[in-house]
Amino acid sequence: MVQIEYNYIKNGDSNIINRLNEIIVEYKHRYNKIRIGISDENFQSLLTENTDGDWRKISILYEINTFYMFNIIEFWLIDEHWDIFADKNFSENFELILENKKYLYILSA
Repeated sequence: MVQIEYNYIKNGDSNIINRLNEIIVEYKHRYNKIRIGISDENFQSLLTENTDGDWRKISILYEINTFYMFNIIEFWLIDEHWDIFADKNFSENFELILENKKYLYILSA
């Protein structure tokens, strides 16, 4: 069974992107294989979508509440972490308000 860990970064952090980069470096050192992406609350679906590994843990890092942060996180993943980004396609949902919260996650094996 895959462990789900909630390891949220707080919105009060002065530079969320720098903190996320630090976390990714930590995960790369600790685990043999990682994938990072954005999902809705159905975290178990990540296991069926990412069938390229024997995943042991899903770590939820950041709760995305606004369209603005969604765009920042998505472009950051594509620009800086394309090698581990689970979904390299741009979002097709360009509404100004997110209807549902999104979550930044890391799968690790």
